[in-house]
Amino acid sequence: MKIYTNEQITKKLNRKAKIKKICKLIIYPIIILIFICNLILIIQKVKQPNKVPNFLGYKVFAIVSGSMEPTLQIGDLVIVKTTKQEEIRKNDIITFSQEGYSITHRIVNIIQKDGKVYYQTKGDRNTANDEELVSYENIEGVYILKIPKIGNIVKYTQNTTFFIVIIFIIYITYKIISRKEDIQEARHEKRKEFEKRQNKPKGE
Repeated sequence: MKIYTNEQITKKLNRKAKIKKICKLIIYPIIILIFICNLILIIQKVKQPNKVPNFLGYKVFAIVSGSMEPTLQIGDLVIVKTTKQEEIRKNDIITFSQEGYSITHRIVNIIQKDGKVYYQTKGDRNTANDEELVSYENIEGVYILKIPKIGNIVKYTQNTTFFIVIIFIIYITYKIISRKEDIQEARHEKRKEFEKRQNKPKGE
């Protein structure tokens, strides 16, 4: 077994103390940010139970069908932005709620009906327009960009339990690391005290 000198042990503990300090500076802000995001999402869900919560006006959705191919592929993650009604245009790709599902299709027509504006949509790969017209109240947002092939992650991030679990894992991991370092430091202090007593001249 390798024997370390007091100087080597002190340097090792100092290095670990620096790492611990850096971890605090990184982990705590992450936990706070996740907590704030989670709180915002919960409040929005309570206020608007029929709407997908947003963060700073942005929402994320997973593409689960091929109706928008080749523009959007199955498994893509799309980011949409909540938009004023007057800013929505023909040919925009929108995500809207319909019968409990979120659908991402393109606007092919804007229709005035009974003094109200409706949007006719269609998937790029589909040969026919969608049967039901979409009202502004059902629009979640207008598509702004996609991130390919990581759409499945959104299934978890839209679940508030996911955020709580992440916070718990980060916190427990940090406490385990901190506890291990505290034990090592305590052992080092005991060893120094023992060596000090051993080296103390007799009769003192």
